[in-house]
Amino acid sequence: MKKSLLFASILLIVSISSCVEPIRQGSSYFNCKKHFIALADSLQRSGMVLDKSIVSENGNEQKKIDAPIWKNELAPFIEIDINKPALRGTYKIREENLMAGGIAVLYEALEPNATVRELKVEYDSQKNVIEVRAVTATSNPYHASTDTLVYRSKGTYEIHASSDPALGRRIAFDLYATISANK
Repeated sequence: MKKSLLFASILLIVSISSCVEPIRQGSSYFNCKKHFIALADSLQRSGMVLDKSIVSENGNEQKKIDAPIWKNELAPFIEIDINKPALRGTYKIREENLMAGGIAVLYEALEPNATVRELKVEYDSQKNVIEVRAVTATSNPYHASTDTLVYRSKGTYEIHASSDPALGRRIAFDLYATISANK
């Protein structure tokens, strides 16, 4: 029973997260906002639950959320927007072949002060999104921050964040999340 429930959960997550975004859309970049809003809507309808774990120097905390508001949970991914008109032409695009016929598209910021420094989208051989990885950074005279966000279509995501204030101690945490069917 548990194996069939696990298999059904994985199958549902893969089908939910693989159906949204083509590799290239003319001159536009991968649309994280569109992809993750569609994913959030689909997860909201499916009744999936969320297990989160936060690791920091202050200790570990775990939490299960039975009815997550998915647009809030996926907000850091939704906010990765490199499709703004002002950003057109500000990313170098490279493609890499992956094993089993997949492809990775890497968007690298040409401007050193771009908030989204890097975005990597991996596709399987059917052109379904299987992983999204982004590195964001901001800096001003008062603080600097860097975040690495990773979403995998198998139903996990992670956020590694750090903030370095001009005065005071560095703050860092790692968040790990697993999406699963409600049992």
